Amino acid sequence: MPTFKYKGRLPAVNDQNKRHSEKQQIRRQLHPQIASFMEDPPNPIFLLSESSERVTIGAFTFQPIICRRHKLRCKIDLVIFSRDPFGSVIQNADLDNRLKTLFDALRPPRSIDELPKGDVPGDDESLFWTLLQDDSLITDLSVRSEILYTPLQRDERRSDIEMNITISVEFGQLSF
Repeated sequence: MPTFKYKGRLPAVNDQNKRHSEKQQIRRQLHPQIASFMEDPPNPIFLLSESSERVTIGAFTFQPIICRRHKLRCKIDLVIFSRDPFGSVIQNADLDNRLKTLFDALRPPRSIDELPKGDVPGDDESLFWTLLQDDSLITDLSVRSEILYTPLQRDERRSDIEMNITISVEFGQLSF
């Protein structure tokens, strides 16, 4: 079960702000971790990801590793570390819409309108890895919160979180 890490903002989506920049920032932190994971995956099930699942949006070519075509699904276990004294994952916003921000970031954008205006791939983003082809492939979710004790850095906000995203892949009736 691979665990990927994210550190930064996790704001709620709403009708006025779809959080395209924040979603792309999450993708950018996860992309190199997924790319490294795919260099030597612990289970060949991950190698089912094919170029036929790639999607080009704007200047980006996205490659998901969990795809509907191969009947792959996943369970996600989140541990969210926050500076809230009670370890709350809510932090002045509703949990559902904060998780929607994350789930949207785990998949490729559906259109160029879901990317920040003018965004282009970086040097190591010629093939941009994402976890899911679509967030509907999430079959189970657990969320746990913990208190974050690390000191606030200059470029951090008090509301920033750290998150461990652990996935378990399901193929038919089998789980990995």
